[in-house]
Amino acid sequence: MKGECLKLAEAGQTRAAELRELTHHFRRLAQEHQEEAEAEVAALNRRGRPADYVVGETVAFYRPLTPKEAPKHTKYGIQWRAPAKVLEVLDGQLYKVQDEINGREYTRHVSGLKKYRASEVQISPLGLIGFNTLTDLERGVDVVLRTSTDETDIIEVGRIYRADDTHVWVHYWYAHTRRLSAALWLPVYMDTTGLLHRRASPLPGYRPYLGEIPRGPYLNDLIILRKVRLRPGGKLPYADRKEVAAKGYKHARTLPK
Repeated sequence: MKGECLKLAEAGQTRAAELRELTHHFRRLAQEHQEEAEAEVAALNRRGRPADYVVGETVAFYRPLTPKEAPKHTKYGIQWRAPAKVLEVLDGQLYKVQDEINGREYTRHVSGLKKYRASEVQISPLGLIGFNTLTDLERGVDVVLRTSTDETDIIEVGRIYRADDTHVWVHYWYAHTRRLSAALWLPVYMDTTGLLHRRASPLPGYRPYLGEIPRGPYLNDLIILRKVRLRPGGKLPYADRKEVAAKGYKHARTLPK
């Protein structure tokens, strides 16, 4: 009887020792987990945005795309615009900023701002790349433009003919049919009487039919696609047609009758 009691006592002591060791092990794991979590938080804070900005500082700001601007897959839409300048510090971590591309003013919470880097993509009012340097619009680049008339669902294709610090000249291309999916684009030339002609190459005395567009917000609104590569025969690539159609443009510009 006494031997059994001793065995039970030894078993109890062994079990207690195992529990103490197990408890110590879990405490050590909990401490290691806490230290890792604190290190991760510290690293995230080091990479985070500053708590405040000062007047005159250049920043990028968040601007969600409208349904008309957004592509089919929204993850491909660029929603940060830059550069912008901080105009005023408001209450509640709000800031008034001015878009340096179009001059418009926006009010943003600090979470909707971030430091501006020179490589930051510049966004036009349509959510596309802004045209601010000659390299963006060098001679010979094909672009898609919306018409400047009341027919807002019609597009034109153009080729950059010349550009300087104030204006861009576009050589217009027109299609043979209004149907966007079947449209074949050819350059348009003007003869000595002022009539327009679609031709692959001009006749003697013909000159390119040009449009003069001033640089600024209007240029960014007008050009909706840049660096388009027309297929042989003058057809707009399928991906570009799809993107244009998603923006609400259904028809191609043809010669006036």
